[in-house]
Amino acid sequence: KVDSILGALRDAIPTRFTVKTRIGYHHHDEFPQLLEIFRKHAIDVLAIHGRTVEERYSTPVHPDCVKLAVETLPCPVIANGNVVDVATGLAYREKSQAAGLMIGRGAIRNPWLFSQLRSAFAGETIFEPRCRDLLGYVGRLYDELAAHTKTFDPLSHVQRMKKTMAFVTQGHDPDFEFRVRRAKTPEDFHSACRDHLDRDEAVPTAPQESSRVFCGFEELLAD
Repeated sequence: KVDSILGALRDAIPTRFTVKTRIGYHHHDEFPQLLEIFRKHAIDVLAIHGRTVEERYSTPVHPDCVKLAVETLPCPVIANGNVVDVATGLAYREKSQAAGLMIGRGAIRNPWLFSQLRSAFAGETIFEPRCRDLLGYVGRLYDELAAHTKTFDPLSHVQRMKKTMAFVTQGHDPDFEFRVRRAKTPEDFHSACRDHLDRDEAVPTAPQESSRVFCGFEELLAD
């Protein structure tokens, strides 16, 4: 099915054709076969989340699989998965030899991560956000999401924000996550955020290693 779908898309798309994939469904041993399909259809860029479908987000990523794609395909390869800070981003790129990084949940937790990595790659001073910076980010995110909601309900909006805050609270005092989870009203939500973020301390650079949201990211830093 992957072969036929990519073939149909390649024929229908006259411009750049990019693909994002995981490294298999059940096991990463399936990945070499996928690479042959990608090579066959001359894709322009391949982004790889370095886990299988069944691994979901519950295991470390496999940078060796991304590196295999870099060595196999003529197109640029982008590494994705478990980039939570500058250190993991640099390590993932070095181990995979990818042309670049794709960041999702790590950037929800730390929206400065893109600029921090650009500074690291350029050898420049890396910005270190403070907790008050993060408080401002959460407030703007709250307002922006509310502004783009067709029918705004304050209580429902708090529940919606909890999905985002599941990432933001990682690495902070566990009470922060606990209070956000228990928040029911906007007052509850903003009070929890102010109590934990309205200070000048640096934002923790990474989640706690026991995080169930960012599982196994520390493996990228292992030799």
